[in-house]
Amino acid sequence: MSTKVLLRLLSLAVLLSVSAFAVDGVVLINQASVMAAGGFPYRIMNPGSYKLSGNLVVPANVDGVDISADNVALDLNGFTITGNGGGSAIFSRNSGITVKNGAVVNFGIGIALGRNGLVEEMHVSNFTSVGINAGGIIRRCTVEGPVVGSINSSDNTIGIVAPFSDHPLLIEENVITGNVVGIFLKIGTVWGNNLLEDNYEADVEGQGHSQQNNSCSNSTC
Repeated sequence: MSTKVLLRLLSLAVLLSVSAFAVDGVVLINQASVMAAGGFPYRIMNPGSYKLSGNLVVPANVDGVDISADNVALDLNGFTITGNGGGSAIFSRNSGITVKNGAVVNFGIGIALGRNGLVEEMHVSNFTSVGINAGGIIRRCTVEGPVVGSINSSDNTIGIVAPFSDHPLLIEENVITGNVVGIFLKIGTVWGNNLLEDNYEADVEGQGHSQQNNSCSNSTC
Protein backbone atom coordinates (compact mmCIF):
# COMPACT_ATOMS: atom_id res chain seq x y z
CA MET A 1 0.00 0.00 0.00
CA SER A 2 1.42 3.39 -0.98
CA THR A 3 2.13 6.08 1.58
CA LYS A 4 -0.46 8.41 -0.03
CA VAL A 5 -3.21 5.79 0.20
CA LEU A 6 -2.31 5.04 3.81
CA LEU A 7 -2.42 8.73 4.73
CA ARG A 8 -5.81 9.11 3.06
CA LEU A 9 -7.18 6.13 4.97
CA LEU A 10 -5.84 7.51 8.24
CA SER A 11 -7.39 10.91 7.51
CA LEU A 12 -10.74 9.27 6.74
CA ALA A 13 -10.57 7.29 9.99
CA VAL A 14 -9.95 10.47 11.97
CA LEU A 15 -12.88 12.22 10.31
CA LEU A 16 -15.19 9.32 11.00
CA SER A 17 -14.05 9.20 14.62
CA VAL A 18 -14.71 12.91 15.09
CA SER A 19 -18.15 12.66 13.47
CA ALA A 20 -19.10 9.96 15.97
CA PHE A 21 -18.59 12.39 18.83
CA ALA A 22 -19.58 15.79 17.48
CA VAL A 23 -22.06 17.04 14.89
CA ASP A 24 -22.35 20.77 14.16
CA GLY A 25 -20.66 21.55 17.45
CA VAL A 26 -22.91 19.23 19.48
CA VAL A 27 -21.05 16.57 21.45
CA LEU A 28 -22.71 13.16 21.14
CA ILE A 29 -22.85 10.82 24.13
CA ASN A 30 -23.54 7.09 24.12
CA GLN A 31 -22.48 4.05 26.09
CA ALA A 32 -19.39 3.49 23.96
CA SER A 33 -18.19 7.10 24.19
CA VAL A 34 -18.74 7.13 27.96
CA MET A 35 -16.65 3.99 28.41
CA ALA A 36 -13.97 5.38 26.09
CA ALA A 37 -13.83 8.52 28.29
CA GLY A 38 -13.22 6.46 31.46
CA GLY A 39 -16.70 5.28 32.43
CA PHE A 40 -19.36 6.74 34.69
CA PRO A 41 -20.02 9.34 35.74
CA TYR A 42 -19.62 10.97 32.34
CA ARG A 43 -18.11 14.37 33.11
CA ILE A 44 -19.04 17.51 31.21
CA MET A 45 -16.46 20.15 32.06
CA ASN A 46 -16.97 22.71 29.28
CA PRO A 47 -19.96 24.85 28.30
CA GLY A 48 -21.78 23.91 25.13
CA SER A 49 -24.36 21.56 23.68
CA TYR A 50 -24.42 17.82 24.36
CA LYS A 51 -26.80 15.17 23.08
CA LEU A 52 -27.38 11.49 23.74
CA SER A 53 -27.12 9.27 20.67
CA GLY A 54 -28.11 6.12 22.58
CA ASN A 55 -29.36 4.87 25.92
CA LEU A 56 -27.02 4.87 28.93
CA VAL A 57 -26.91 2.12 31.58
CA VAL A 58 -25.18 3.20 34.79
CA PRO A 59 -23.76 0.98 37.59
CA ALA A 60 -25.26 1.08 41.10
CA ASN A 61 -24.48 4.05 43.38
CA VAL A 62 -22.83 6.05 40.59
CA ASP A 63 -23.99 9.25 38.85
CA GLY A 64 -24.84 9.10 35.18
CA VAL A 65 -23.73 12.57 34.06
CA ASP A 66 -21.90 15.14 36.21
CA ILE A 67 -21.77 18.72 34.88
CA SER A 68 -19.12 21.07 36.29
CA ALA A 69 -19.45 24.01 33.87
CA ASP A 70 -22.03 26.79 33.52
CA ASN A 71 -24.22 27.13 30.44
CA VAL A 72 -24.50 23.52 29.35
CA ALA A 73 -27.43 22.17 27.32
CA LEU A 74 -27.99 18.41 27.59
CA ASP A 75 -30.57 16.97 25.18
CA LEU A 76 -31.43 13.35 25.91
CA ASN A 77 -32.83 13.14 22.39
CA GLY A 78 -35.59 10.71 23.40
CA PHE A 79 -33.19 8.26 25.07
CA THR A 80 -33.11 6.93 28.65
CA ILE A 81 -30.47 6.95 31.38
CA THR A 82 -31.05 3.86 33.53
CA GLY A 83 -29.41 3.37 36.92
CA ASN A 84 -29.13 0.42 39.26
CA GLY A 85 -30.03 2.29 42.46
CA GLY A 86 -28.32 5.20 44.21
CA GLY A 87 -26.50 8.15 42.68
CA SER A 88 -28.04 10.86 40.49
CA ALA A 89 -28.87 10.46 36.84
CA ILE A 90 -27.80 14.05 36.12
CA PHE A 91 -26.02 16.22 38.70
CA SER A 92 -24.68 19.77 38.67
CA ARG A 93 -24.13 22.64 41.09
CA ASN A 94 -23.55 25.04 38.21
CA SER A 95 -25.76 27.74 36.72
CA GLY A 96 -27.58 27.83 33.41
CA ILE A 97 -27.96 24.08 32.86
CA THR A 98 -30.66 22.78 30.49
CA VAL A 99 -31.82 19.15 30.60
CA LYS A 100 -34.59 18.08 28.23
CA ASN A 101 -36.35 15.49 26.12
CA GLY A 102 -35.76 12.06 27.63
CA ALA A 103 -36.09 9.78 30.63
CA VAL A 104 -34.14 8.82 33.73
CA VAL A 105 -35.06 5.80 35.82
CA ASN A 106 -33.92 3.92 38.93
CA PHE A 107 -31.61 6.38 40.69
CA GLY A 108 -31.51 7.85 44.19
CA ILE A 109 -32.06 11.32 42.70
CA GLY A 110 -33.29 11.85 39.17
CA ILE A 111 -32.04 15.35 38.27
CA ALA A 112 -30.23 17.77 40.61
CA LEU A 113 -29.25 21.19 39.25
CA GLY A 114 -28.18 24.61 40.54
CA ARG A 115 -29.69 28.03 39.85
CA ASN A 116 -31.07 29.32 36.55
CA GLY A 117 -31.67 25.84 35.19
CA LEU A 118 -34.29 24.49 32.81
CA VAL A 119 -35.74 20.98 33.00
CA GLU A 120 -38.41 20.22 30.43
CA GLU A 121 -40.13 17.26 28.83
CA MET A 122 -38.36 14.74 31.07
CA HIS A 123 -39.84 11.51 32.45
CA VAL A 124 -38.31 10.78 35.85
CA SER A 125 -39.32 7.55 37.58
CA ASN A 126 -38.50 4.99 40.28
CA PHE A 127 -36.17 7.20 42.33
CA THR A 128 -35.67 6.69 46.06
CA SER A 129 -35.16 10.30 47.23
CA VAL A 130 -36.02 13.23 44.92
CA GLY A 131 -37.20 13.26 41.33
CA ILE A 132 -36.15 16.79 40.30
CA ASN A 133 -34.28 19.26 42.52
CA ALA A 134 -33.56 22.35 40.46
CA GLY A 135 -33.64 26.12 40.57
CA GLY A 136 -35.14 27.82 37.53
CA ILE A 137 -37.92 26.35 35.37
CA ILE A 138 -39.39 22.84 35.53
CA ARG A 139 -42.09 22.28 32.94
CA ARG A 140 -43.89 19.56 31.03
CA CYS A 141 -42.22 16.77 33.01
CA THR A 142 -43.66 13.55 34.41
CA VAL A 143 -42.30 12.61 37.84
CA GLU A 144 -43.34 9.16 39.08
CA GLY A 145 -42.17 7.96 42.49
CA PRO A 146 -42.32 4.38 43.77
CA VAL A 147 -45.35 4.91 46.02
CA VAL A 148 -48.71 3.68 44.79
CA GLY A 149 -51.38 3.86 47.50
CA SER A 150 -49.16 2.75 50.39
CA ILE A 151 -45.64 3.18 51.70
CA ASN A 152 -43.07 1.21 53.64
CA SER A 153 -40.26 2.33 55.93
CA SER A 154 -37.87 2.87 53.02
CA ASP A 155 -40.15 5.20 51.04
CA ASN A 156 -39.40 8.88 51.54
CA THR A 157 -39.67 10.43 48.11
CA ILE A 158 -40.41 13.97 46.97
CA GLY A 159 -41.35 14.52 43.34
CA ILE A 160 -40.08 18.07 42.83
CA VAL A 161 -38.10 20.22 45.27
CA ALA A 162 -37.71 23.98 45.00
CA PRO A 163 -34.23 24.25 46.52
CA PHE A 164 -33.68 28.02 46.83
CA SER A 165 -35.82 30.49 48.76
CA ASP A 166 -33.76 33.40 47.39
CA HIS A 167 -34.21 32.49 43.71
CA PRO A 168 -37.51 32.31 41.79
CA LEU A 169 -38.63 28.94 40.51
CA LEU A 170 -41.40 28.18 38.03
CA ILE A 171 -43.07 24.76 38.14
CA GLU A 172 -45.70 24.36 35.42
CA GLU A 173 -47.54 21.76 33.35
CA ASN A 174 -46.04 18.77 35.15
CA VAL A 175 -47.56 15.44 36.22
CA ILE A 176 -46.35 14.37 39.69
CA THR A 177 -47.56 11.08 41.10
CA GLY A 178 -46.68 8.21 43.42
CA ASN A 179 -44.49 10.08 45.93
CA VAL A 180 -44.73 10.68 49.65
CA VAL A 181 -44.82 14.44 48.87
CA GLY A 182 -45.54 15.69 45.37
CA ILE A 183 -43.96 19.18 45.43
CA PHE A 184 -42.01 20.80 48.25
CA LEU A 185 -42.20 24.57 47.72
CA LYS A 186 -40.03 27.42 48.92
CA ILE A 187 -41.27 31.00 49.31
CA GLY A 188 -41.23 32.69 45.91
CA THR A 189 -41.93 29.55 43.89
CA VAL A 190 -44.60 30.01 41.22
CA TRP A 191 -46.53 26.92 40.16
CA GLY A 192 -49.46 26.35 37.87
CA ASN A 193 -51.26 23.90 35.59
CA ASN A 194 -49.76 20.89 37.36
CA LEU A 195 -51.51 17.54 37.93
CA LEU A 196 -50.70 15.95 41.30
CA GLU A 197 -52.25 12.65 42.28
CA ASP A 198 -51.68 9.63 44.50
CA ASN A 199 -48.92 11.29 46.52
CA TYR A 200 -49.22 9.54 49.88
CA GLU A 201 -48.84 12.26 52.53
CA ALA A 202 -49.39 15.46 50.55
CA ASP A 203 -49.50 16.66 46.98
CA VAL A 204 -47.97 19.98 48.05
CA GLU A 205 -46.00 21.18 51.08
CA GLY A 206 -44.35 24.53 51.77
CA GLN A 207 -45.22 28.00 50.59
CA GLY A 208 -45.39 29.28 47.04
CA HIS A 209 -47.53 31.32 44.69
CA SER A 210 -50.13 29.30 42.82
CA GLN A 211 -51.08 30.42 39.33
CA GLN A 212 -54.24 28.32 39.76
CA ASN A 213 -55.34 25.53 37.45
CA ASN A 214 -53.42 23.00 39.55
CA SER A 215 -55.23 19.71 40.18
CA CYS A 216 -54.55 17.80 43.40
CA SER A 217 -56.07 14.48 44.43
CA ASN A 218 -55.61 14.53 48.21
CA SER A 219 -55.14 18.17 49.23
CA THR A 220 -56.13 21.69 48.29
CA CYS A 221 -53.92 23.21 45.61
